[in-house]
Amino acid sequence: MQTLDSLELAILTRLLNTGRYQRVHVKAIEFGVTDVEFTRAIRYLFRRGLIDATWQNDTSRHLIQRLFRRDAFDQCCGRITEYGLEVVMTG
Repeated sequence: MQTLDSLELAILTRLLNTGRYQRVHVKAIEFGVTDVEFTRAIRYLFRRGLIDATWQNDTSRHLIQRLFRRDAFDQCCGRITEYGLEVVMTG
């Protein structure tokens, strides 16, 4: 596995700091990045099994796989996985 960049590590840390088993809303604006950068980071973390994430809008919930068909998104709801926790703790 390639090393995590600073945005990916920041997202993992944010999810870890709010509770291991609690789902948390994270937004691109929290990290000062564009929707495209945020989307790339979330997709990478999800595909590597580091986070469990879903996208949520005001009316319904969609699996993130469905969201991946969109070009970009600016928020998601997720939690860190056990594997993600292990990666953060080992550096």
